[in-house]
Amino acid sequence: SSAVQVFPLTDDYAFVQEHLRSLMQGFDYATSVPEQWVGTMNGVGASLIGDGLASCALRFDHADQQRARSIILATDNELNGSPIVSLTEAADYAASKKIRIYTINPVDGIDAPVSKELADAAVTTGGRAYALRETTTVGDIITQVQKQEASQLKGTARVIWTDVPQLWIAALIAVALGFVVLLWRVRL
Repeated sequence: SSAVQVFPLTDDYAFVQEHLRSLMQGFDYATSVPEQWVGTMNGVGASLIGDGLASCALRFDHADQQRARSIILATDNELNGSPIVSLTEAADYAASKKIRIYTINPVDGIDAPVSKELADAAVTTGGRAYALRETTTVGDIITQVQKQEASQLKGTARVIWTDVPQLWIAALIAVALGFVVLLWRVRL
């Protein structure tokens, strides 16, 4: 019933990989309440996927700045409750804000229409859908996020040294040259 942030916005890819692996383990139901579910059961309803996605998209600050934005959405996409925003509407909103959605589906291949809807939502934003059990899911998502960030930087970084002498530096050089000329004249 409540969206939670599993990890904060960061460019620490090792940290992200660790949390994504933890998500994968949480879906194995090794504990009675997986760590990622804590805080998600604070109200009426459950699995309001569109509402959760929309609330994540609304949390991005500095909307006026041109930078890469991504959401990794882990869900089985099985709606349970009355959403305010549908998954399609939330994906369209994210796309309008240039936010890419990468989905992780733990039941990929079991319920084809539900999985297709989730995949379509990701593709709408320029993102991609992943099955939870694929061996390269975490690495592939990280690679896609890095590519998106790298595309923001055009060309290679170059260091440019610019020499802009100020008036006092030019005067100091002229005085020093005058002093050298004076010393040279006095010796002759």
